[in-house]
Amino acid sequence: MRTRKGGSEDLEALYAIEVASFSTPWSKKALALDLENPLSHYILLEDDQGKVLGYGGMMKLVDEGHILNIALAPEARGKGYSHRLMEAMVDLAQDLGIRAMTLEVRPSNEPALALYEGFGFKVGGRRKNYYIDNQEDALILWKEDL
Repeated sequence: MRTRKGGSEDLEALYAIEVASFSTPWSKKALALDLENPLSHYILLEDDQGKVLGYGGMMKLVDEGHILNIALAPEARGKGYSHRLMEAMVDLAQDLGIRAMTLEVRPSNEPALALYEGFGFKVGGRRKNYYIDNQEDALILWKEDL
């Protein structure tokens, strides 16, 4: 396993994981535009043959990092790879001079909550009816003092 920065050349692999991972995935066009956005930064997790198994996207806003998505291909789930990907995201944030990170997560997504809490993220708020597929709220998590 290795991590690396992602770019527009990775669109197809990221989009396939996006569609397999989320009930309301980003469109391919939206993902392509974000990969070109100079404020957005993507980290990919690859196997030894170079196959993309997961990705994390983050937008840098001054000294804060907003995690946009973290997703693993279905065959890569439940193997601890999300921890490796999250470590790489935190390392990237530190390299970019980010001092705090934030994200939204479904309260029902217990594996994601456990991952984020393990990295020191704390609940800082709630967005009512955030998810359009079922009007589930989103928890707003923050990690301060990177």
